[in-house]
Amino acid sequence: MKQKLSEMLSESGIEKLKAVVKEKVGDKAFDFIYPAVVKALEEGDGEVRTQILIDWLDVEFCRVCSVCGKVFQEGWYNMGEYACSDECVMKQDGISKEEFDKFQIYKGTIENYLADTEDSRNIDDLTKEEIDEIMDNVLDECDAYYTSWE
Repeated sequence: MKQKLSEMLSESGIEKLKAVVKEKVGDKAFDFIYPAVVKALEEGDGEVRTQILIDWLDVEFCRVCSVCGKVFQEGWYNMGEYACSDECVMKQDGISKEEFDKFQIYKGTIENYLADTEDSRNIDDLTKEEIDEIMDNVLDECDAYYTSWE
């Protein structure tokens, strides 16, 4: 999947990438290496992107989608894998849009939270805002959540 660097990363993300590459290769080699890194990221697949960004540069400000190979700064962490969109996380889990919309990905954590806090509400009666609030309280315990890397 071809993707422009400006579609992968915000301006600050691009600046962070430049700084990481410069730190890795030094000032003299930067002008030669950085364009090659950009070309490889834009034209490479998810495996190439992962090898460059995660394995070689060890960046903290973006991830590579395990499903489509897109580089992103905001998306899903899903049980040790990454997904750039709701559609990709549904593909990872093999769930339908309807299941996803009912927040099945969170259900166990939310039900546990409601029980632990002796909250008598039912998960099916919660609004998205209420679920988001609960998830903010329990993200560290959750295997899947939406987040951003900066």
